[in-house]
Amino acid sequence: MFVDKNILAGAIAEGKDPESIAQEMIAALNEAIIMNREAEEAKKAAEAERAQLESAGILLAAFTSYIADYCPNMLDMMENEEDDLEPEDIVEIMAMMDEGFVKSKEWVDKMAQGVNDLLQMFVPKEAVTAGGPDLQPLQVEPGTTPKMPVSISDFLKANGL
Repeated sequence: MFVDKNILAGAIAEGKDPESIAQEMIAALNEAIIMNREAEEAKKAAEAERAQLESAGILLAAFTSYIADYCPNMLDMMENEEDDLEPEDIVEIMAMMDEGFVKSKEWVDKMAQGVNDLLQMFVPKEAVTAGGPDLQPLQVEPGTTPKMPVSISDFLKANGL
């Protein structure tokens, strides 16, 4: 064990309360546990970053190989550039692409909700939940006129169209 019994016996002989000694030992053990957990988390984060950089390096090598094979003129331009792409740059670019994807997904979701709200103005909710033959998808036979859903047909008739 890591506890020196002589130190504990000396502390008790000096009049220190055994309960306070135990509390100090518990506090020290808890701090050690926290330090160990933080070290493990830092190690995992470093390993994840290393793996990400390795993946970015592979992606960069594949990109450079593709450019060399299919766009040699562009490769010459890239080699003349002062700033060479490094795996860290690829990681940063991928992070920006991820952020852009999240923003575009939010925009698409808002647009889909707007379209859904617009469609709800033309198809009453009762008609959608009740179902019926007039709410089937339009299927047009060659040389025929498609049958419109009831709500749009009524709207056109009501407005003389």
